[in-house]
Amino acid sequence: MWDGKTSSLPCVTLILPIRLQSIASSARSRARPVIAPLLSLGYDLTQPLLAGIVNDLSPPLRPSNGVECLYIVLGFGTGSLIFGGMLSLGFETVFLVFGVVAVLAGVFAAKLFKSESHK
Repeated sequence: MWDGKTSSLPCVTLILPIRLQSIASSARSRARPVIAPLLSLGYDLTQPLLAGIVNDLSPPLRPSNGVECLYIVLGFGTGSLIFGGMLSLGFETVFLVFGVVAVLAGVFAAKLFKSESHK
């Protein structure tokens, strides 16, 4: 049964790499520099607003939300650094590696959160 939180995390984690694979294989050379920023634009625009809303609604969760935001920003920086370093391998190869890692992370997340339920 679809219960939102438990089912959506693995689904989203598995859909993104599949979409990236199709983009990488069919992208024209002129569109490639635009694809990566467009993929994260929606998240980048909503994350700061979401963090502010969560902090206002739940003051006891402010420290944990701050740590989460710190790790998200560190992940953006580290991911960009790794992605930039791998670009010498080719755009398609980098997307392929990212896709494989994301699928493995999705499978791991599905197994990890399988027993999670609403309280």
